[in-house]
Amino acid sequence: MVKPLPITFDFATWTQLVPESEIRRLLRFKVRYYFAGGKPGVLPTEALSNTLIELGKYCLQLIGEGERDRVIEVFNYCPTEGVKELRETFANLLRERDGLDV
Repeated sequence: MVKPLPITFDFATWTQLVPESEIRRLLRFKVRYYFAGGKPGVLPTEALSNTLIELGKYCLQLIGEGERDRVIEVFNYCPTEGVKELRETFANLLRERDGLDV
């Protein structure tokens, strides 16, 4: 393991006035699911791999049924607000588990 070099200098005084970044603040929270970048170790690799396999099987089925255009739709961007069913599922979870009004 590489040992970090000791810091042998001080930053300029004005750097103490720079506020902490919002991202760094948010990274302190321990969360069950993490959908943002920067923490690749929490990616559920087995679940993701299985999802990709299922998606591939589904796409091959569509191609076999002559629905090649629908395969393209699978890989297109979804609406900015996200997938409606997923949003509803999260909202229900937050209402039931945490009592939040969402």
